[in-house]
Amino acid sequence: ACIAGLPLILYDAIQGQETGNVDLVVNNGAGVFAPSSHEVTTAVRKWLAEGPAGLKRRSDNARRIGHPDAVWDIADEVWQYAQQPPVAGTVMVRNTIFPGLAW
Repeated sequence: ACIAGLPLILYDAIQGQETGNVDLVVNNGAGVFAPSSHEVTTAVRKWLAEGPAGLKRRSDNARRIGHPDAVWDIADEVWQYAQQPPVAGTVMVRNTIFPGLAW
């Protein structure tokens, strides 16, 4: 949404994992957090009442915080980690680390 310059109405966030996203959007004026249908309705009404200038401001802010190459940056970083030798004495099986074991 940010890459496309779309203002956001965020209605839910996974605690810890997505709270940073909510803070980023809200603190940069790219959208609002509206966790209830009443708050979503209020936000939409407010935005429409502001007219095109308010939507453009939020759109510009959303575009500013968007990172269009983020997926490639993440993939490159994962690739770099994958090229490293395994850590000796550690085995991970199904997201559980077993120290002292080796393949």
